[in-house]
Amino acid sequence: MTRPPLTLVLGALLAACTPAAAPEAPPAPADVAAPAIPEAGAWVEKTSPDSVADTVARLTAAIDASGASVIAVVDHRANAVKAGLDLPETTVVLFGNPAVGTPLMLANRRAALDLPLEILVWRDGDITRIGYLPAPALAERHGIAPSHPSIAAMTAALNKLTDAAAGITPPA
Repeated sequence: MTRPPLTLVLGALLAACTPAAAPEAPPAPADVAAPAIPEAGAWVEKTSPDSVADTVARLTAAIDASGASVIAVVDHRANAVKAGLDLPETTVVLFGNPAVGTPLMLANRRAALDLPLEILVWRDGDITRIGYLPAPALAERHGIAPSHPSIAAMTAALNKLTDAAAGITPPA
């Protein structure tokens, strides 16, 4: 049995390890606009005078009291520690209300990728921050009218819930 020359073996290995050219993406259907990326200014951020844990506790209590449901609380710091990495406190709260979100998915099923809504709570030095993408960014991304009633409801809810998380009491 003869062996192939080393150059043939190396050539075959190189060919096997070289990524093939990525296939071209199929064109978007004519009735679907290219998704818009929210600008940096679209991010809403507030601060909390308390710890991440206390802020998340207030946020989840406010969500429960609002009639929405907490879907998940993701502690990214705890997950980082499991991977042997260090990350300052970083928690995402996923929550939703099907009565509000479902109409958006009926308007454009792709909106389901951004639902349930998410609020990020994290430690930035000595400050606890709360942030989220506003509902109009979701509407823009999925070609939904910003005047859609669900967008208005989400805007009000996100503001009210993050105010509660930050310890801001509404005016009487």
